[in-house]
Order: sequence, then C-alpha cells, then structure tokens
Amino acid sequence: RSLTTGTVHYCGLTRDGVVYCWGQNGIGQLGNETFISSATPVLVQTDERFVAL
Repeated sequence: RSLTTGTVHYCGLTRDGVVYCWGQNGIGQLGNETFISSATPVLVQTDERFVAL
C-alpha cells in the first residue's frame, strides 16, 4: 500500500494495516523489540493496525 524510508531503514504498509520494516536497527527503529538489523522485512510488533506511514 505504501512505503517510507528513514536514513538507514525502510517500512512498508500492507493493505491489511500491517507494517514491515527492514534495514539498520541500532535504536529499535524496526519496531520488532530487538536491536538486530535485518536485510529482509520484519513484522512491526503491535496489535494496532495502521492506516498510513
């Protein structure tokens, strides 16, 4: 549905309101409750559904 970028990470919003992020994660910017960077999309850990990024 949409994509957004930070300086060193990226996030995508699905039609279902779910967000996946990938890239550097040194300060938790991927939203997956870790500080481990990922080259592949990881699910943002929340029960909320998003409508925009």
